[in-house]
Amino acid sequence: MKELLTGWRDYMRAADESLTTILNIMPSLGDEPPGVMLGCCFAGEDASGARSATDPLKKLGNLVKEDVTKKPYAEGLEEAFQPEGVRVIVKNAFAESFSDELISAVSTAAEHNPDLILQIRSLGGAMKRIPAGATAFPHRNSEVMLVCPTFVRPDASGATIQESLKPWNTIAEFGKGAYSGFISTVTDRDVADIYPKETYVRLASIKKTYDPDNLFSRNFNIRPA
Repeated sequence: MKELLTGWRDYMRAADESLTTILNIMPSLGDEPPGVMLGCCFAGEDASGARSATDPLKKLGNLVKEDVTKKPYAEGLEEAFQPEGVRVIVKNAFAESFSDELISAVSTAAEHNPDLILQIRSLGGAMKRIPAGATAFPHRNSEVMLVCPTFVRPDASGATIQESLKPWNTIAEFGKGAYSGFISTVTDRDVADIYPKETYVRLASIKKTYDPDNLFSRNFNIRPA
């Protein structure tokens, strides 16, 4: 696992900016054995460039199946649905560096927790070139975003949920912040992770000007200053 993750990281650090990849560590599902699924998107019309960008990814591990083809943007979108009979606790964090230490933590968590599902999204490119204070999204100096859905029973107790989140917590120690689109709770801590203090203060001032009564509040709410 370490070798695969390190190879993916090193390749993405030098890859064409038109290439986006998402690495998914998956448990055994049905007849499918545990493994790694790598999603990729090359944004452009250059078929040769796309092949040159994606072919090295096939050498990162033991390739079992490949399904890379040209398709319209809309066909690449997938609608997510929560399975029946379970509750999904979703956590995420950003890491400025997908360091060897973080890779080791991910590998250890996957080795000792066969039910772990972890998505690692490679970031960078144009996202990093926009100043952190230019928009409401401040976590631009990040190399990866880590997303972890944890499945529990609908009636799971708080203690059970905390126990189930232990594998994620060992990984999250290396990250910071959060992205609002991949989180299943809405707490003050979540809001603070999504909007660090400097960002929150700036947005609260804007909110006071344009929404002083906090009409738009059914979200990770920023209260008017």
